Amino acid sequence: STPRPGGVRRRAEPPPWPPRSLMGRLPPGAAAELRELGSGREFPPNTELMSEGAGDTRVILLLSGFVTVRRSLAEGGEALLAVRGPGDVLGELAALDGEPRSATVRSAGPAVGRVIRADVFRTFLRSRPEVAETLQRVVTGRLRDAVRDRVDTGVGPARLRLARTLDSLVRNHGVPDARGGLRLAFPLAQRDMAALAGISDAGLQRAVRVLREEGVVTTGYRVWVVHDPERLRAAADPASHRCRPPSARKRSGSTEPRSPLGRPFHRVGAAARTAG
Repeated sequence: STPRPGGVRRRAEPPPWPPRSLMGRLPPGAAAELRELGSGREFPPNTELMSEGAGDTRVILLLSGFVTVRRSLAEGGEALLAVRGPGDVLGELAALDGEPRSATVRSAGPAVGRVIRADVFRTFLRSRPEVAETLQRVVTGRLRDAVRDRVDTGVGPARLRLARTLDSLVRNHGVPDARGGLRLAFPLAQRDMAALAGISDAGLQRAVRVLREEGVVTTGYRVWVVHDPERLRAAADPASHRCRPPSARKRSGSTEPRSPLGRPFHRVGAAARTAG
């Protein structure tokens, strides 16, 4: 809270929401109403907020922290589909259609959210059509991202795919770093970055090495810092790779074995980008 004249304290205003999040797209009044729904809850790191296949239909509005969205693979293990952050809503599909959860959601660090019953959430959407329309745009945007990423996964050299993925992440979840540039606001293991980019672990290592040598990024244990966002954006442009000599493409990891469909044998493209 913030002191006011006369000793009266008023409730502190929430920080600005990321512009692409649901809360960031809503008018202030509607966002404030949504923020009051349900009950507050804190989630320690690595807490499972939602489980793939579960029949519960509650919605979680993420107020702070980050979560990972993962789906089980037929051959075992999980694929990282997406990362969600402050202002994002989780589980909206199950709340709307009553179907089982399509993915598992876990906290990537400490997180805080509002847990909202499905019937309360649906009633709120009926009473605030502008919120329902905005939510529809968010879900549609995620579907567009899923289609684009499914097409892009496995296409182009590893340096291009890593640059494209990292550029998208820092645009949405980057925070200023003390050393200059932008740092991902949540910890992300290299194997998870490889899964998001649709490249092998070895291809990721080669691509990271090239971007590091170019002075674009530095990495640490689950830490990603982009020192030159403009150069990263240029590296994410396919046109910049069409002009590179074969030796450069080889260094960035473009020679990994592929299936007849043009994808790395062991990678599976993300089929969805939302946790329902």
